[in-house]
Amino acid sequence: MGGGIQIDPAPFDLNDLCWQVSNETEQTHPDRPLRVDLRGDLAGVWDRDRLHQLLDNLVGNAVQHGEPRTPIDLRAHGGATDVVIEVVNRGEPIPPAILPFIFDAFRQARPAHPSRAGGLGLGLFIAREIARAHGGSITVTSSEREGTTFVVSLPRGTVGAI
Repeated sequence: MGGGIQIDPAPFDLNDLCWQVSNETEQTHPDRPLRVDLRGDLAGVWDRDRLHQLLDNLVGNAVQHGEPRTPIDLRAHGGATDVVIEVVNRGEPIPPAILPFIFDAFRQARPAHPSRAGGLGLGLFIAREIARAHGGSITVTSSEREGTTFVVSLPRGTVGAI
């Protein structure tokens, strides 16, 4: 786990990938609507398969830990030099004491909802490593009022790929 995640970057547009993840989520979790809001230029040089994995992990985390039957928001905004992706869900906030460790391997923020099986605690770790491999970052905020928001920032051109 110390070697990082290998990527194979190529030019593509995140629009299609966001809609693909939305459609997959609707198929597997029809009770969890995914609201998609895409703005600006979402093209860049990234590893499409790895970003699919990142988005799938974040949306899956929202499905697993969010309030049942509430919508999940998937937003992406293209800026001048980067693209920012947000995944937002409602539900019990992540305890503040856990937030600094949320992206550590084999750690879970909280037990999964009783009606859903828990994972190994690798999804958020993998998401962070994929963001890092692209020269980007991932953060999280969580509160009762605002919900839980994961924010991924990706430079348009992966480091070393341009």
